[in-house]
Amino acid sequence: MKNKSISIPIGMVTKKFYCHKCGEQLCKYPNTRTVKPGDPDYRKHSKINHLHMVGDVEVTEYDLRCPACENIIKYDEQRVVGKIQKQLSKNILSDEELLDNRGKAEDLMNRNAKIFKAIFIAVALAFVGLIAKSVTLIIPHKASDDEFRLTYISRGMLSTSELSIVQADKEILEFAKRNIKMFNIAKSLFNAKNGEEATKIYERVEKYEGISDRMEVEIAKYLTKAAEGRLSNVSKKNVHALLRVVSEIESIGDSSFNLAKTIMRKRNDGKEYSPEMTKRVENMFVLVDQALEEMMQVLNENMADMTMSNIRASLKIEDDINALRNEYKMLNATEVKEQKYPYEVSVTYMDMIGECEKIGDYIINVVEQYQETRNKVTEEKQ
Repeated sequence: MKNKSISIPIGMVTKKFYCHKCGEQLCKYPNTRTVKPGDPDYRKHSKINHLHMVGDVEVTEYDLRCPACENIIKYDEQRVVGKIQKQLSKNILSDEELLDNRGKAEDLMNRNAKIFKAIFIAVALAFVGLIAKSVTLIIPHKASDDEFRLTYISRGMLSTSELSIVQADKEILEFAKRNIKMFNIAKSLFNAKNGEEATKIYERVEKYEGISDRMEVEIAKYLTKAAEGRLSNVSKKNVHALLRVVSEIESIGDSSFNLAKTIMRKRNDGKEYSPEMTKRVENMFVLVDQALEEMMQVLNENMADMTMSNIRASLKIEDDINALRNEYKMLNATEVKEQKYPYEVSVTYMDMIGECEKIGDYIINVVEQYQETRNKVTEEKQ
């Protein structure tokens, strides 16, 4: 079966055109030719409905032809002629009239095209929220698992950069959930009952670390591509903020993995913590859990509509984490000096406390980035 490609401009179907030589209405005139692989326009004509054809393609394009004087003219050229006919309120034109009015007609067509594009973008921006909800229904959220998967940006860029940013924001929320789950898995390693269970948990954390790295790269690439499109000043600032947020969330995953490695090192050393040391590590886990919960509250807020309540709560928890870290650091120095436990045991113990404190830092960086962007958005509106 021979490959075929038919191309006809929509304007040729919906509008009437008249010959500038005799005034008769023009008719559609098919022009058929064969395009071979290697020809300059082969790629254009060999793709139909997103499928690439193989081999020669029979291309049918339509020009306009006068049935009276048999004058043949290209569609794009006739559009300019038609604009001049409309300006001069007559169909038959001399060569001098065509030449004198051509520049003005082309300028008018370009200006109308720009106005149409501006109106289209304004309408699209006005319905961003509604379109985003529709897209969410089309691309439903699925239950998370231990495999790499992009939920909202896997199908590529949307029709406008503004909509693409909305999708990226949703993907970042999923990215954060993945890293929180990774921290929870790392925590469970601390209380693993035996070596076999610990190994399985550690391998799962390691797998999540790989997923986190891949998600960071894909979301960053998507945002960078979105930034290349037409964006408002506010959206450009949002893209910059989201890129920073992605990096900080990935750092939470890195620290969770480091925490898991430290716990495994402690298990391999065969050293046991005292009940007090175990309780202190668990206290840090509780505070980090609270910080992550507040961070998710902030991420779920729209940047422009965000209130300060969750931000203040996050700052309070960060202060508590830092204070607890300092307290435990001083206690550790005293207890090692008093030989309550060997120095070797204190190394993994303080490494765990330190990683929890780092996670707290990354969390507050995410929150503060959202706060900074919110302030910029508010200033922009004012």
